Amino acid sequence: MKRLEKARAEWTRFTEEDQPAFARWMSAAFGPLLTESRALKEKLRQKLLLIEELEIEHALRGGSRYSAYYAVTHRSDSPSSTETPWGDSADPEEFPEEPELTEPEKEALFNAFVRSTFGISPGALPREDRETLRAEFDKAMFEEDREEAPPHRAPRHPRDGGPLGARIKEKYRWLARQLHPDTRADKRPDLVAIWHEVQKAYLERDLDRLETLVALVEMREGLLGEQTSLFQARAALREMKAALRALTRSLKEARREPMWRFSLANAEERETVRVRVGLEIRGGISGMTLELAEVEKALERWSTRPAERRRKPREATSREASWGRRQDQFQF
Repeated sequence: MKRLEKARAEWTRFTEEDQPAFARWMSAAFGPLLTESRALKEKLRQKLLLIEELEIEHALRGGSRYSAYYAVTHRSDSPSSTETPWGDSADPEEFPEEPELTEPEKEALFNAFVRSTFGISPGALPREDRETLRAEFDKAMFEEDREEAPPHRAPRHPRDGGPLGARIKEKYRWLARQLHPDTRADKRPDLVAIWHEVQKAYLERDLDRLETLVALVEMREGLLGEQTSLFQARAALREMKAALRALTRSLKEARREPMWRFSLANAEERETVRVRVGLEIRGGISGMTLELAEVEKALERWSTRPAERRRKPREATSREASWGRRQDQFQF
């Protein structure tokens, strides 16, 4: 847990302090070069897209390369001459709005959701549970700009009966008291992520997963006691080891970046980074300039008319040659 907390603190510093400080410094130190690099990159992208369109046109229509170039450039120069998928009089920038679903269509979607999620027929749900679940489904699917607020208590489930359902409810309620955003003032991202895992495990009726999450929260909050089984503790330990491995890989990649620990760097260290980053940017600009020149040469070959074939003069036959010599003899 100590190693995991240390790695998480390093990652938080890298994302919340190093990266913003490096971005501000880059804009101040290499503003013109970055602008030139972005302009070259965009120009190169447009040229490459044009070549790709030319190759597709040539493969579909055949003929010469110039004919494909003429067709593509003529289409791009006069887009009004081509038929748009929205019709002749419609504005292509105004996409048609999707029709609103009717009530029978919404009902069919809800029934499919119940069958795929709970594995039962929608008619098997009690009336009260069906109405509650339908209201939550409509709010999640068809209402926009809503604020997601997880329920304070465990939602009812059609298979909540028996000892298994009671244990699932007990674990869920304990986790809700510990993790619900309304009951915590710190809003820690790691605990918020666990809270989403809790809701998923409850909907899937996964008691083992809920018990593992209980042990994981107990370890994080210092609540581990005799009520935690060895199986739960080992499962929580596996969770933390997996998280530590993933975070260690991310930190290993971040340490290769020039922005690593940039917020803590002094003037001399920043000067070293400035030289390194400047060389990388200028090298990228040189490479894109050379590539752009090659692409423009390729476009020039596409736009060149095919040379007309010159007819070679036909060689005279032996009879024609002898007759020509005779005519030359009788000319005065």
